[in-house]
Amino acid sequence: MQTPLPIYVAGHTEAMFRTAARHGYRVLSSGRVGGAALLAEQYQVIKDAFSAEGVPLANAHITVNRFCHITDSKEEGLRFAENARYQSRLASSLRRRQEVMQGTVLVDKPFPDEPPLEQIHNDLLIGDVETVAEKLVGEIRATHPVHMCFSFKVGATPHKAAMRSMELMMSEVRPRVARALGPPAVRAAE
Repeated sequence: MQTPLPIYVAGHTEAMFRTAARHGYRVLSSGRVGGAALLAEQYQVIKDAFSAEGVPLANAHITVNRFCHITDSKEEGLRFAENARYQSRLASSLRRRQEVMQGTVLVDKPFPDEPPLEQIHNDLLIGDVETVAEKLVGEIRATHPVHMCFSFKVGATPHKAAMRSMELMMSEVRPRVARALGPPAVRAAE
């Protein structure tokens, strides 16, 4: 007999996560372009929804999906933040059913309460190895995930830069996170 594949939901509404709790779905949280504080708020919504349904939070199998770019260059980091903002604008317009088209191209329009680019850069997992490790530790503490996944290639990010970020995540960032949080956090990042 085949084991059913797990179904993940995202959406960041209490109703969505209560549905997930009732039906045994798993939860994906992204924090969009926010940082650990927004992830903590989203975690609380998930926790409250599962509690309201009388379902253990462990059943959520929380997965956190984050934009990530590891670089020593502030300029390169800001370009990545700009690409993440672009993708978030498109996703936001579609989610809110307020998309604008120019022919066959979806136009990126600022989303409600869009933070400045510098704040997006500061909130996302963007920076040198040490900075990204510190931010990631904070995000893991805020969300208590079972899994972490990362978007290293977004928008016009060069392939080589994305590959470098992936390699640095495994060789430099992951060991720092493991030292800070211990083995369960390492399992979440695998």
